[in-house]
Amino acid sequence: MFCLNTRVIEVLWHPPLSGRYKCNTDGASVGNSEDMGVILAIQHAYAQNWPHLWIESDSKLVSFAFKSSSIIP
Repeated sequence: MFCLNTRVIEVLWHPPLSGRYKCNTDGASVGNSEDMGVILAIQHAYAQNWPHLWIESDSKLVSFAFKSSSIIP
């Protein structure tokens, strides 16, 4: 099915600063949750002793989790 209301938005990727690591979970595939992707990225960064992790996500749940400690287990 073709949609006539399609809008194209240019998105530019920016690399992390030197000595930092970046995780982008935007547009996680169907069946996979962006919040789980962020959790796994944090766990991996911790295991690798990466003190600086830059996370990009368009998930409202992920954003809310970082703003409210009441929902973090």
